[in-house]
Amino acid sequence: MVPLSWPAISAVMIVTGQYIWNDFFWPNLFINDPTRMTAPLALYYQETALGGGEIGAIFAGMSILAVPAVIAFILLQRKLMEGIGYRGISR
Repeated sequence: MVPLSWPAISAVMIVTGQYIWNDFFWPNLFINDPTRMTAPLALYYQETALGGGEIGAIFAGMSILAVPAVIAFILLQRKLMEGIGYRGISR
């Protein structure tokens, strides 16, 4: 059963991984120490609590957060499309 459902499992893994990488809500609830913040939370903290910052530094931080998700999508695009789009088509 697992070999047939591997495309769906890989699609769920990719989507869940991207959600965890960019998660903001749960770390915002539990982390109060600025030295232990996750990257999205640190960017938000820099923008709000510190009164902003250099716009170039904020955009660089957002780019660093986006690059791993884009690379993962490019590398795993075939598995993602098999899991999401091709399940209704019989081969």
